[in-house]
Amino acid sequence: MLFLQVQSKAGTAGTIHTIGFADWLYETGDYNSAITEYKTLMKYSPNDTLSLIRKIGKSYLSLGKNNLAYNYLSRLTDDTAYALTGISCLKEDDIESAESWFMKVSDDSLSLKLQAEYSKMLNMPYKSPTTAGFLSAIVPGLGRAYAERVGDGIFSFILTVGSAAVSYRYFQTKDFIPATIFGGLGLSFYFGGIYGSRESVKQYNGKVFEKEFYSFKKRFVNSSKTRIPVKNDTLIKWATGYKAFVDTIFSEGKYENAILEYKRLNFFAPDSNLQYRIGQCYEKAGDLKNAVSYYEKSGPCAYYNLIGVHLKSGDYSSAGFVCDKFNRGSELEGWIYILEDNYDDAYECFEDSELKQKVNQFNLLPYKSEDKAILLSTFIPGSGEFYTRNFKNGMLTFLFNGITGFWAVESFRDRRYLDGTLIITLLWNRFYEGGMRNALASVNKYNKVLKQKHLKELEKYIPEIIKTSIMKDD
Repeated sequence: MLFLQVQSKAGTAGTIHTIGFADWLYETGDYNSAITEYKTLMKYSPNDTLSLIRKIGKSYLSLGKNNLAYNYLSRLTDDTAYALTGISCLKEDDIESAESWFMKVSDDSLSLKLQAEYSKMLNMPYKSPTTAGFLSAIVPGLGRAYAERVGDGIFSFILTVGSAAVSYRYFQTKDFIPATIFGGLGLSFYFGGIYGSRESVKQYNGKVFEKEFYSFKKRFVNSSKTRIPVKNDTLIKWATGYKAFVDTIFSEGKYENAILEYKRLNFFAPDSNLQYRIGQCYEKAGDLKNAVSYYEKSGPCAYYNLIGVHLKSGDYSSAGFVCDKFNRGSELEGWIYILEDNYDDAYECFEDSELKQKVNQFNLLPYKSEDKAILLSTFIPGSGEFYTRNFKNGMLTFLFNGITGFWAVESFRDRRYLDGTLIITLLWNRFYEGGMRNALASVNKYNKVLKQKHLKELEKYIPEIIKTSIMKDD
């Protein structure tokens, strides 16, 4: 079973390197670790160098590091390597090199499949950035419509033509300052529309390419189903000694190295405790997504850690679900309810009468209402921010809305309807909606500070795992 002999380490069991373990890393999507393992195997197994080079290239290709994939795959002289090298060139938009590599494939069946996929990719319904730019130069916004972004195109047309028309009218009345302002806006919208339409087409083509390329790569790069390691007594005995060495790496804070070695241990001697350790490594390394995945595999013993990771990521509902699943009605669940602002359910989770009373006070705190802040801002811009004592921002919102609103009204009174419409669209509307957003943000900030002050009074009751989440919010 073992491909290589054990590499000796002072005072520890040795490290077992096998192609089976490296392939397992690749097949489970841990491409970086697989690359590390394949490169290590190259030192001890020169007879398998070509096979390992191919696997390293495939790993880089799976990571999207196409240049590095090319550096390895281009060393090989077989049909599979030619196909993979061509794929790496294709992803880098080097069509000629991709075609030359595909032409080297001698197997008729593989060659036909490659040519069919390659031709399909070349004949995808791509759009021309030049055409998009040219269309927008003739009719502003038309290039965006060509890129299937009709709404953006219409908006671009209105802004460009409207600004130009207002500028022209001001020039006619010799009002050169507003004429220059709107003329500058019109030019910026015009040239920005040309550039934007080209970029829109590139994004459109990129999505079309990525969708087809993913399908293409999947058929030629992906591996078979994940292998399952075979246990034996020799490996289990080795794992007992080697775990002490890996625990030392973990205690030294070398979490990325520890992850790979714990995975090696778990491959040769599967154990839920190792899944737990891997989860700890990911958590300490800041990879909360993978930490959740491994804690979930560890079973009930990791539920407290799992709750902690969910709290760190701000996913209180998932933390509550885990808590409810393993320890229904606990005080910890009550604290999670508090973080979710669900004080009624939180109240039911506590038994201490003094604490229950303090929890009940959350409902009595003088919170500010989001609805009231929006209502105030609707009628008097800035008043929603005054409501939360955010006087500085409230005054700025009021002034900007007042100035632009007065300008728009004056334009309509002078029957300059297009001017007024553009002022409302480009300026006043932004300040008006921005005032509402600021009012909501002010309410949330005000309520959060109020809640934190009350939590501070409960500090002696709060579990450490909840304190960590509160500190994160601060």
